[in-house]
Amino acid sequence: MYQISVNHTTTVKLDAGKEVNLTDAIALSAEAKANRAQVIEGASTVEKQLVTIIAHYFRPERDGKWEELKSAVLDTDFCSFSVKRKLVEWIVGKDSLLEGKERAEYFKSLIDTMRFRNAFTHGTFISNGEKVSIHYYEGGQRVVELTDPYLHDVEVALSNAYHVSNKVAMKSGATKEEGKRAPDGEGVKA
Repeated sequence: MYQISVNHTTTVKLDAGKEVNLTDAIALSAEAKANRAQVIEGASTVEKQLVTIIAHYFRPERDGKWEELKSAVLDTDFCSFSVKRKLVEWIVGKDSLLEGKERAEYFKSLIDTMRFRNAFTHGTFISNGEKVSIHYYEGGQRVVELTDPYLHDVEVALSNAYHVSNKVAMKSGATKEEGKRAPDGEGVKA
């Protein structure tokens, strides 16, 4: 497959009196950008599961209207991740699909997924040749160093959101066993 090539920028922070290896700074930024792509893809996968849960809840029969609901409402820019998250939270509560601690942790994982996706999508990576931080806005300016423990926490949050969304989709009847399709035509994995 053809791999597209686009322009990239790298922001390097220069501290007075300290040498910076530009090759190292660019390499660190490239690693951060690779993680950005993973975060965006992981969040997108969770969001697609939310769409499946919502579409099944409101149109469980596959009658053509199910696809219309998805394409005309749920897959559009005016139905944000936040709106989908709130709808799924409502469905989970209404149908008692999760209880107690599991429910609270799931809702937190969805919020974390949205936060990480927004930070990595809209944030700016800045490197000094030794480390990379992401600068983004969330209720105020934030700066987070992209350490291995931080990136592991991001990975765990996205994984938890995916796996519990999968569980909710199965409990709601939106999907069947992993890899099998529900009557409405949506599978668990692409």
